Amino acid sequence: MWKWTCLVSHLLLSTTVSPLGRQQPPHPKRPFITFTGEQAEGNFNHLVVDERTGHIYLGAVNRIYKLSSDLKVLVTHETGPDDDNPKCYPPRIVQTCNEPLTPTNNINKMLLIDYKENRLIACGSLYQGICKLLRLDDLFKLGEPFHKKEHYLSGVNESGSVFGVIVSYSNMDDKLFIATAVDGKPEYFPTISSRKLTKNSEADGMFAYVFHDEFVASMIKIPSDTFTIIPDFDIYYIYGFSSGNFVYFLTLQPEMISPPGSTTKEQVYTSKLVRLCKEDTAFNSYVEVPIGCEKNGVEYRLLQAAYLSKAGAILARSLGVGPEDDILFTVFSKGQKRKMKSLDESALCIFVLKNINDRIKDRLQSCYRGEGTLDLAWLKVKDIPCSSAITNLKAQTKELRLPGPGPGPGPGPGPGPGPGPGPGPGPGPGLGLGPGPGSGPGPGPGPGPGPGPDFLSLGLVLRVSATAAPENISAAVFQLLTIDDNFCGLDMNAPLGVSSMVRGLPIFTEDGDRMTSVIAYVYKNHSLAFVGTKSGKLKKAAQSKNSADNHNKFRKGSGVWPGAVEPALRGGDERNELIEAGGEKMWRDQYNKQAVEVVWSMEQPLMVI
Repeated sequence: MWKWTCLVSHLLLSTTVSPLGRQQPPHPKRPFITFTGEQAEGNFNHLVVDERTGHIYLGAVNRIYKLSSDLKVLVTHETGPDDDNPKCYPPRIVQTCNEPLTPTNNINKMLLIDYKENRLIACGSLYQGICKLLRLDDLFKLGEPFHKKEHYLSGVNESGSVFGVIVSYSNMDDKLFIATAVDGKPEYFPTISSRKLTKNSEADGMFAYVFHDEFVASMIKIPSDTFTIIPDFDIYYIYGFSSGNFVYFLTLQPEMISPPGSTTKEQVYTSKLVRLCKEDTAFNSYVEVPIGCEKNGVEYRLLQAAYLSKAGAILARSLGVGPEDDILFTVFSKGQKRKMKSLDESALCIFVLKNINDRIKDRLQSCYRGEGTLDLAWLKVKDIPCSSAITNLKAQTKELRLPGPGPGPGPGPGPGPGPGPGPGPGPGPGLGLGPGPGSGPGPGPGPGPGPGPDFLSLGLVLRVSATAAPENISAAVFQLLTIDDNFCGLDMNAPLGVSSMVRGLPIFTEDGDRMTSVIAYVYKNHSLAFVGTKSGKLKKAAQSKNSADNHNKFRKGSGVWPGAVEPALRGGDERNELIEAGGEKMWRDQYNKQAVEVVWSMEQPLMVI
């Protein structure tokens, strides 16, 4: 297994370009502040930094560390090893397991700070992926729920197999969105779900699904039929974040395609962005859209890493967006056919998140007009046509309509049925049912049986809900739902896939030393991106203010860290430090008076802190 460590230090990047494009002289060498873990434990897996205190939390094999800002060990909490067997489900701490038990390391798979309740969520590989809730101050165990199946998050024994996003509320319990590979065990683990984060760490409902009844739950499982088509199917989650009313995950997924001119199918990998509404308890809002990048005719389709940042004033002007608009920085490697051994050719690309959301909105509107199929082969196995909301509305109104004394006049230019006995003014689009007054959408009489114009052409959909059984209906309630930027789906046409790929804007490419991680942040109105490479180089790209074509000119420089490392980075605070990881140590120092936090990883291509 690859080994890696966290370190904090400055790099002597003599060729690094400043945000203004000027070359900076190297810093004089200074002693490093270091932290070295115990050799027996092998790996550091995840790192998070408390943005309020600067304290650092390290998720390692069999341990959780709390470090001070100068890398002094404050507290250590042991998480393993313990007797276990991956085939024990439920785990042996719940019921006796007939499988042979052996001493097993606990690999940290997820590490999140729950700021609201001042606790650390540390999930490991033991016992099918149960989690501990530790007090931030002293890593005292506040809870360790394990007695329900909802407490087992993932049976995959790899550190990069689980990604979590916390959604916080001021007046209610928070939510935890969990996305995980299932390693061929879809009956045990949903690939994506939303869980309760209760205030009480020992509450029976901790990690329970936000909603669950006999038919619907706040989760999506991979159907068993999918494995008959792609036996090794899984969804690999690379990155996750929340923005606005949505939670997003970036994924790699295998799929079968027919190459041009071929009648046989072959397996490739497709990078997709998955979006869910934060408040959607039934996951009707699940949409996924393929993403990729192309430059000079070369396709870059295998997602390696991603990071969400803001545009900043200078890049915003080039892209025609606002300085606070979300920009997704991504690293792709060339092609689609390799996942574990990606080609060295890679590209750094950017996406305007609003543009992706606009593509999703267009697809939602067309699907609710009955155009195309749901385009979600792994979940639906077969093509399912989109349902027209207008057709469904007509069917429902025909089924619910009762005989009346005659059409009632409606002041509208289009059809507006009104079986009531007298006139009734109608202020907007609607249908009149029952013995009461009829309504119409506009000026002028016009009795008729139809629902009026195709409101979906305006991005609108009508939905009917009856207030009584059909045989007793005297009225119906009609709601006007808008498929706008915040539309969260209905119990039709869901989940949904977008077939056409959204292409990112390439910033620069690397042909010989594959880029493996990225961060980006805004510094004095400039957008800066840092990428790490397979061979241990750290590259910095800055958007040039005085570009000749004024269109996304990024200049880059690089520095070298000895050894093959795969860094994941984060920056933007005021501590002016460069934090790096690789090997078995951790260093901290200052660099270039720009705040950057870097986590180098050999086992996992991305760890965001």
